[in-house]
Amino acid sequence: MKKKDSFPGQKMLVLPEKAINYYSENEISRDAFVTDIGYFPRAKDHFRKRNRGSIQNILIYCIEGSGWISVNGLRSKIRNDQIYVIPKNTPHTYAASNKNPWTIYWLHFGGDKAERIIFNEKKTPFLKLANRNLLEERIRLFDSICYSLESEYSASNLEYSGIVLMHFLGSFSFEQQFSRVNKLRDEDLIGKAVNFMKANLNRKLSLQEIADHCNISISHFCLVFKKSTSRTPVEYHNNLRIQRACQLLDFTSMKVKSVSDSLGFSDAFYFSRVFKKVIGQSPGSYRKHKSG
Repeated sequence: MKKKDSFPGQKMLVLPEKAINYYSENEISRDAFVTDIGYFPRAKDHFRKRNRGSIQNILIYCIEGSGWISVNGLRSKIRNDQIYVIPKNTPHTYAASNKNPWTIYWLHFGGDKAERIIFNEKKTPFLKLANRNLLEERIRLFDSICYSLESEYSASNLEYSGIVLMHFLGSFSFEQQFSRVNKLRDEDLIGKAVNFMKANLNRKLSLQEIADHCNISISHFCLVFKKSTSRTPVEYHNNLRIQRACQLLDFTSMKVKSVSDSLGFSDAFYFSRVFKKVIGQSPGSYRKHKSG
């Protein structure tokens, strides 16, 4: 007997009938809405067969492993970084690979606007390779839908989840535009973070402080920053502080300890270690070499 929806570490939410009925009555929600949503990691033995299809469209976003989906007699292998959308009322079967079971984000959705975003005019199955670089942002949108529906089934939460759903679906249908917008945002984020670092060369900054200043989670901030600069935020800030230390050693008569204190290092020995790691020689050797 194959499992259907019970996997260690899974997340799953099925909206009650009362909340689903609200969609048809609400002018905003009826255009785009979610009825079921979940995350199945390493879903060994995952299997579904619906001879009459589902009353809502089904989206499966595979991020690891593989599986297969059969719709209208056509079987397609689904691997990591692919999305497959099954139209409502379409008989289908799908299953995870036995050797390398998939990890998937999935949801059941409806609404005319949501369908227009993801399907062509004939509403045929939608299969597409998804850009891996956009994974984290898509998961962030997916989690926003989950969180808004988990807290309570209020009108505002149901409406908000539908708005985010359209953004999530659009990230696949309009991937080039979605990628460009996120790239520009990330560039703005890096600039904001670096300016904050430069304004605080006189002290040690924590990752939390920098991430809070940029209004972003630490995990996402570190990922974007390292990808853009090839350095961690801590390394980058230390390099800026050492650059400032070089200026002070070059153009002032400040002692090494005073330079260390002015840049907020805990002690002169630690400052010397960081300086040598970045510059390749101790502060004293650097000043002597420059003066010579």
